[in-house]
Amino acid sequence: MITGELIAPTVKGHYRRKDGSQLPVEAYPRAVRTGERHVIVSIARDVSERLAAEETLRRFRVAMDNSADMIVLIDRATMRFVDVNETSCALLGYSREELLKMGPHDVLSNEPGGARTRI
Repeated sequence: MITGELIAPTVKGHYRRKDGSQLPVEAYPRAVRTGERHVIVSIARDVSERLAAEETLRRFRVAMDNSADMIVLIDRATMRFVDVNETSCALLGYSREELLKMGPHDVLSNEPGGARTRI
């Protein structure tokens, strides 16, 4: 790290608090020159909120994809799908990537009881 040949990666781990509980952190070690010497400095960031948000999003995705109902999320400003579940893809016959380029107007029928032609 000091010679510049080693790029220090982000280090993920846990710190132990005084009460014994664990604090998830990401640390960023770097070599800093001070005069003729180097000091290894590591900045640690508490990532507990981010990890909790990622877990919430993962659970939401699992619940959405395991539903037998079609679930779509639509951006009201653009009227485009921002997310769809696997059931929507299976029933409409599009991949998730295809549907995310579309909106409800692209898949809704123009005629009562009729199916709209794929675009």
